[in-house]
Amino acid sequence: MAYAHFRKGARAAALLCALTAATAAHAAEPKQTIMPQDPEARAFQEAVGFSDAVVHGDTIYLSGVVAAPMAGETDLAPAYERAFARLDATIRRLGGELG
Repeated sequence: MAYAHFRKGARAAALLCALTAATAAHAAEPKQTIMPQDPEARAFQEAVGFSDAVVHGDTIYLSGVVAAPMAGETDLAPAYERAFARLDATIRRLGGELG
């Protein structure tokens, strides 16, 4: 019984070591930060530690985009269109497309 318990613990430890090594290797990959092209927006994002996206390996992490109505708008449809247009522009800058 003690031997079986040891084997389970040894397997768990081996799995943990393998996952840790894989995570460490992935963490060593360079990351690319995507900043706005507009100088004013870029200055603001740099000041607050924000970016449009971060590329790590083959994954794009998109930042949140706020959808808010502008003066005179009565619903959120135009705000959603602007938000998704901004996400699409960020993805296109990286050579992809939203949909």
